[in-house]
Amino acid sequence: MQVSRIPLLAILAVLTVVALLPFSHGAAPVSERADAARLREEVAVPANGRLRVDAIRESATSTRLRLDPSRLAVTPLPNAARVIATDLAGKEIPLQHSSDGMVSVDSKPGQWVVVKPVETTTAPMTGDLQWLPGVCIPPADAGTSAEASTLRSYAKFGLVPVVWDTVKDAYRAVASIGVARNGDPTATGSLGAQAQVKLAFEGVSAEPREFSIDTVGFGGERTVEFTFTRTLSKDPRMIVRTNVAGEQPFAMNVRPRIDVQVRKNPILGLGLEETTVVVECVQAHGALLELPDDTPVIIACSGGQDRDADALRVSSQRAQGEFRVRSVGLGEIKVVASTRTATEELVRSATVQTSLPIAQLIAVLAGGALGGFARRFMKGARKAKTPIHVLEGLVVSLIAFVAGVLGVGYLQLPSAIVATVAGAFLTGALTGFAGVMVIEQMTSKSRRSEG
Repeated sequence: MQVSRIPLLAILAVLTVVALLPFSHGAAPVSERADAARLREEVAVPANGRLRVDAIRESATSTRLRLDPSRLAVTPLPNAARVIATDLAGKEIPLQHSSDGMVSVDSKPGQWVVVKPVETTTAPMTGDLQWLPGVCIPPADAGTSAEASTLRSYAKFGLVPVVWDTVKDAYRAVASIGVARNGDPTATGSLGAQAQVKLAFEGVSAEPREFSIDTVGFGGERTVEFTFTRTLSKDPRMIVRTNVAGEQPFAMNVRPRIDVQVRKNPILGLGLEETTVVVECVQAHGALLELPDDTPVIIACSGGQDRDADALRVSSQRAQGEFRVRSVGLGEIKVVASTRTATEELVRSATVQTSLPIAQLIAVLAGGALGGFARRFMKGARKAKTPIHVLEGLVVSLIAFVAGVLGVGYLQLPSAIVATVAGAFLTGALTGFAGVMVIEQMTSKSRRSEG
């Protein structure tokens, strides 16, 4: 009986150890191992292959995540690409690299982990959904799902390529940024945290934008519109930065434009003045556009009268042309220039403001009155006729001023000088005095012929 007890006691001891093993230090309970089985999965990412994400719970104080770093960017990264892990505040979390090319990171309970490449290449800006580099893994208790989930940020761009908007009179572009759970932008729900997004620009005169996203899917994406009048470099970029993904620059395809510049604005209304309008075809950063052949430019002018516009052409040797516009009333003048290149149509408009020549009229009338009044100081002048001479000076100076700005001046002064306040006063004074003298001589001859 003593010999038979030894094997029985040994068997009981082994069974006791096996029964207590799940509750020993460092081991996971049965329910925790079941959660780990649900957490281990492959997450499908549309249009970007399959992103392997394994979440293995090792203890109650940490979660080990294993990822394939080659699938963290818009385009697959090489195996040697350097990746880092951070929390939502940007604090770096240590990463371990394994021989099979995978990376792993241990996260604390409630900690968000963002794994992203250190450097990414510039991607073209398209109208399709484009994934931002990196992946964000929320903690197991975040969100509504008990299974492992990944968050991928994406960008979509409207109005690609970027062209000149004739209504806003500027380049106009639209960007939409969102966050998708498990690669599905149609899935909705709370993000569980705030994704901070910053849009910055290189080589573009546009204001940076900042906003936050707290809902996943298309319903939570943010759309921003930005405008600019020109680029500062030949290759402008928009850079998307967010705390739930890596930084991604996008190349902006900004198309050429046609510039319409008015040399003098405003001009005098009522047909009293004209201005020169310069038309040139340029690239987005201001350099003259190279045109293969002579290209006609069609000019449409409303509210004014254009001159020399019918034969306006531009070419690679002379990408600039000009014509003249004269006012016909007191309303604004709208000039629209359009031309077609080998790839697109360029349209641009400009507005010429007109003004009532009040200051010039006051100046010319003052000069005319002074010229007529000066007749009384001439030898043989009768002072009783001074009021008549002043009135005659006013009438003559006003007629001379209109003729002068139209280029038919008695004094042979340039119309641009006559249209100034000083030129109007000078024109009024000289023509007022001379006009009174001429009228007086004509009146004397008429009287002698009648006598």
